Amino acid sequence: MNKAIIFVIEDDPLAQAGIRALLDDTHDLAFTKAPAESDIEQSLCDAKPDLVLFGLHITKTRNQFLLRKIALQFRVLVFSDEDETLHAEDTLRAGARGYIMKEESPEILLKAIRTTLAGNLHLSDKMKSHFFQRIAANGSA
Repeated sequence: MNKAIIFVIEDDPLAQAGIRALLDDTHDLAFTKAPAESDIEQSLCDAKPDLVLFGLHITKTRNQFLLRKIALQFRVLVFSDEDETLHAEDTLRAGARGYIMKEESPEILLKAIRTTLAGNLHLSDKMKSHFFQRIAANGSA
């Protein structure tokens, strides 16, 4: 069975190591990342990942621009410590296929990765409820 390639864009070395250990312990997911100080876009084209796990601070304009560019070619799951109620919707509009908080458990991260790989959106129950409440109140999300 071929493993799905998960390209991790994360500037925290400890988080990177944790994600690598988590993915290495699965039978269906493989970790890769850009070499240090390399061109992320070129590395993505070379790696041809099945999913990009985007862990950069989404509130920085340059990272928002990078997310938009990457999402045109690859499935992207945003992995962030920034409040999902403030940023998840914007990342979805930018092309991401899901948003997961860094505080979630490893099991939830794996579920989010597999959900996104299957072509579905991933949002926390909290965010799903938030969107449904807005729809019910306003008639639109």
